[in-house]
Amino acid sequence: MHDSATPEGFHVRCSRNGTTPGICLYSQRIDHADIVARFPRDWLTDWQAIEAGIERLIEGLRPRS
Repeated sequence: MHDSATPEGFHVRCSRNGTTPGICLYSQRIDHADIVARFPRDWLTDWQAIEAGIERLIEGLRPRS
């Protein structure tokens, strides 16, 4: 996503809206795991909430020490 209000670490790849709604993919590598989150392109208007939600989800998946 190329937007001046977008933080450096939040990059997504999105398909265009057409006959079917566009889909975005957010990828992140954590240690030896590749995490890919998929969400509707229309959600990009609230990218801050998406980024925060993905981070909360990832934190919940990490093993506790």
